[in-house]
Amino acid sequence: MKRLLLITYLLGLGLFAQNKAYNPLTSNGQLYEFAQYAKAEQQEFSAQDIIADASLRFKNLESENHSVGFTQDHYWIKFSLENSSKAKETYYLETGRPITDVADLYQVSESDISVFKSGDQIPFSERQLEHRLTVFKIELKPNTTLDYYLHLKSDGETINIPLILYDETSFWIMNYKQQLFLGLFYGLLLLAGVIYLFFYTSLRDKTFLYYGFYVFSIGFMQAALDGFIYQYILPDGGYLNSRAVLITALLSNFFLLKYCEYFLNVSALLKPFKKVFKGVYLVLTILLIMTFISQDTLALVYSISNVNGLISLLLILVTVFTMKYKRISIDPYFSFGIFFLVVGLLGFVMNNLSLVPNNFYTLNSAKFGSGFEVVFLSLSMTNLLRKLRRDKEKSQEEALKKSEEISQLKTYFMSNISHELRTCSCMASCMICLVR
Repeated sequence: MKRLLLITYLLGLGLFAQNKAYNPLTSNGQLYEFAQYAKAEQQEFSAQDIIADASLRFKNLESENHSVGFTQDHYWIKFSLENSSKAKETYYLETGRPITDVADLYQVSESDISVFKSGDQIPFSERQLEHRLTVFKIELKPNTTLDYYLHLKSDGETINIPLILYDETSFWIMNYKQQLFLGLFYGLLLLAGVIYLFFYTSLRDKTFLYYGFYVFSIGFMQAALDGFIYQYILPDGGYLNSRAVLITALLSNFFLLKYCEYFLNVSALLKPFKKVFKGVYLVLTILLIMTFISQDTLALVYSISNVNGLISLLLILVTVFTMKYKRISIDPYFSFGIFFLVVGLLGFVMNNLSLVPNNFYTLNSAKFGSGFEVVFLSLSMTNLLRKLRRDKEKSQEEALKKSEEISQLKTYFMSNISHELRTCSCMASCMICLVR
């Protein structure tokens, strides 16, 4: 066995000859500039197969967050790490997305191949590092150079190939900052969702119901994308966990459209648009059913749902512009909220396609967009509350006015009746006198 490993390792040395090893202490640039990737399509190779198979065509990674798009194919990435110091160095390698199904890192030494597992289709406890992100802990002995092969596979979702190497201190600082930011983000969503569901229980206006459900569905979708649902709710991975992102994304799309439909009063103000909204609801229902039919239909839903999400945003924008064209009043905060949602989604998509640099802001553009959207839409909902209160006060004033009018009519009627009764009484007395 050791001889076989040695042979495959020596064969694989030719693959690494064109790339220098990355030394975190002395190398200029980032790890992705020292790495290459290859597409293995649907073929399941072992690490030994990849090392010995010279037919695979490895290419340089094009960016720090290289994306290969929506795919079910297997991808392999290779790179080397060097420790030129006299002490052991510990690093943390962040790669893939938290929802990547399979992420296995193979560490190749002269006598052995070690494998470290991650991905969200294994029990969370079996990960090399129990962390929501796709992260591996790498330990390099003094004066050593090791080769690494990374295997990534998904069920049709986008595969990104970031290769971010942290030392221990910077890794935990990054975690601290992320937890602070995520705590604020999810806290904002929870507060907004609970408040407006309470408003619905007292006011019974469906706008508040759909808005509350939309905020919660956005929260669950982001939690699925961030790996929290896998870590805390579905730690065994499996069937439901693999569909959590799609289910929450489709629900958030549905509730967003229902909220906009009721808030903008589409049924009364733009009746032709009502049919378009119903058409999108039908598509969302079909996509939700396709999610559970088979693995092939599941893969289709990933790309179609993204396109449908863009169509839904376009529908909302067209509805808003049409109402403005017809001089129908729209709350300005609502327009600002939709604007930030569009900007955040575009940033998210462009980051997935490696069209923008990979940094804190681009990686979290969807969260920034959703966060600002929730703030502005919440402000628009407070305006709706103010409008409902004014309408109620106006109706109460009208009811009071009508009540006063009715009271005056009653008084007038009773006074006339009293007068008539007195007149009749006098006439009756006169008639009695005449008779006598």
